[in-house]
Amino acid sequence: VNITTGANWFSHPSAVMEKLNGTAIISTHFHVICQVRDYYQQTVFCADFRTISKEHEQQQILCYRDIFEYHMILSLGKEVNLWDLLHPAVKKLQAAPSSADLLNTLFVYTKNHCSIPNTAKTMYLYYNTRKNRINRIESLTGFTGEDSRDCFWVMLSEKIMNLMAYENAGKAADGEEEEK
Repeated sequence: VNITTGANWFSHPSAVMEKLNGTAIISTHFHVICQVRDYYQQTVFCADFRTISKEHEQQQILCYRDIFEYHMILSLGKEVNLWDLLHPAVKKLQAAPSSADLLNTLFVYTKNHCSIPNTAKTMYLYYNTRKNRINRIESLTGFTGEDSRDCFWVMLSEKIMNLMAYENAGKAADGEEEEK
């Protein structure tokens, strides 16, 4: 079967990419031809980003809309120290001893729109266990999840930490190579 002439070949692009053993990088859509350059840059960013993101490197289709915040962070990172952009609650939990579980809980909690039942379901834990962790986060940091801007800032902080972890891993690998 010729997949490019099949009846619904474009309705399942993941299957097409898998069959072709290829990848697709997709910008946001545009309507005016003079915007091609901007959207081409989005596509180039997607291609470059696949090489620096362990989370996205195996995806056969990568859409700019799914990673635009990383583009924003990396662009801003040229002007400011990314550490300074982290939410204060994230910094407190990151600095606290043995709080990695609480930090992960905070990230999952904000992704689930600060819903304890949804967070518990996502993390496969009992509601009361999750509620106790959320209460502990609130008492340690003051983060309540009631302010949507704070939630957005926490979600952005997770992405910043992912990028910083990748950069630190790259620097460590470069240091090991130089020592050899």
